[in-house]
Amino acid sequence: MSRFILLKMGVAVAAFWATAACIKDIDWETDYQKQPVVNCVLSPDEVQTLRLSYNNVAGSNIFRDFQPIEHATATLWCNGAAVGTFKDNRYGRYRLEYRPVPGAFYRLEVRLEDGTELSAETSFPKTVSVNLDPDRKGDNFCRFFIQEDVRDPYWIFHLNRDEDILYFPPSVTGDDHLVTIIGTDHPDRDDFNTTGPLMFSDVMGSTKGKTLEHLAYLRIVPKSDKGPVSFCVEGLMNPMRVLIVVRSVSPEYDSYLKSALEKMHAHISSEDPTSWLEEVDTYSNIEGGLGIFGAWADRVLYISPIP
Repeated sequence: MSRFILLKMGVAVAAFWATAACIKDIDWETDYQKQPVVNCVLSPDEVQTLRLSYNNVAGSNIFRDFQPIEHATATLWCNGAAVGTFKDNRYGRYRLEYRPVPGAFYRLEVRLEDGTELSAETSFPKTVSVNLDPDRKGDNFCRFFIQEDVRDPYWIFHLNRDEDILYFPPSVTGDDHLVTIIGTDHPDRDDFNTTGPLMFSDVMGSTKGKTLEHLAYLRIVPKSDKGPVSFCVEGLMNPMRVLIVVRSVSPEYDSYLKSALEKMHAHISSEDPTSWLEEVDTYSNIEGGLGIFGAWADRVLYISPIP
């Protein structure tokens, strides 16, 4: 089956039995402490969403054992001034009609019914200056981009759209499909999530790409002493509707994304069936609990097939 499909996450638990001959038994017990979990990632949209719940023991059924937190008071602050209180939308979901300001500093304060107080801080990023390179054409498997004066880490991913519909300005919809592998020759790429082989090695026979496969996302960490950088992104660029998303992120969300992808990469590793036992902890910046308060802003680029 082609690996160019909508990403499916799962843990290869059965692979553990291949290690059953280990001399020492593995201790599966983990310390569990019930804590509130905050999930609020600010976006350029007109409505911001906050989710509150309690964490569960590892291995719990995410549907049956989900414990939402309702009737909490959550306030968003911008540069020291309150901009609004999230409205309880039931089942642990809260909404606030507000569009963040690029470059602004934000603070989230949450108070639960039992008096527990949670807080976190982040900043809203500006859109990354990355565009198609007009001087390098590329082909239906590789396109060239140029990065201007960018100093903060950003992420790139690749979407396919089934519908023959264009939106202006370009935007991502819930029907767009994330492509599972992507590659780049950007000199400042972070190879933490590379899967090993060259692009297209298992889908195009003897034809191989020029860059290493990365699991779903590219993380770019620009060097501050560099000027414009021209680089390629490899993927399937020949369907009717292809989108390249360049996502600028707050430092907190950047750390969260990387740690979450490292965790997922460990879970689906096929080379070492025990690698997921050494998984990293997912980053959290919530004072008084767990979770993430971060922000992102996208530059979405349509990629047209080359005849």
